[in-house]
Amino acid sequence: MKFGQVTDMQTDKNRDPFLEPQRAVGVGKKNKIPGDAFAINTSCYDQLEVNNPEYHIGLGAITDGVESLSSFTKAAPGMIVDVQPVVKFWVGIGCVEKNNVVTFTDVSATAALCDATSGKRNFKVTRTSNGKWHVTGK
Repeated sequence: MKFGQVTDMQTDKNRDPFLEPQRAVGVGKKNKIPGDAFAINTSCYDQLEVNNPEYHIGLGAITDGVESLSSFTKAAPGMIVDVQPVVKFWVGIGCVEKNNVVTFTDVSATAALCDATSGKRNFKVTRTSNGKWHVTGK
């Protein structure tokens, strides 16, 4: 995805979502996309049926080849969602069952924050003997 551009969400005959190639925002449009974000336009898909699938838009991760959304909003027809990648994540102890929604505010209170917004790509996270976290990044 390129920052400052928009992509349209479509659905195929099986109602599986896909994204069209990105495009520039039309000249004179009111909604400008922030320079460090991209936008997804959901106005093109149909949600007339009661049992229509629920779609989510947001940021995700790939772990061992498995994709999962980590922070998202529910998509609805007629939305333009600005997605601004903020590369911060938390490391903690505990477990959450797969596919459950987690309230990051709750779990981050006892977790270590790894902030990659300044360009750091590697982190060493250590739990100290007093139960606190020590994070170093480069």
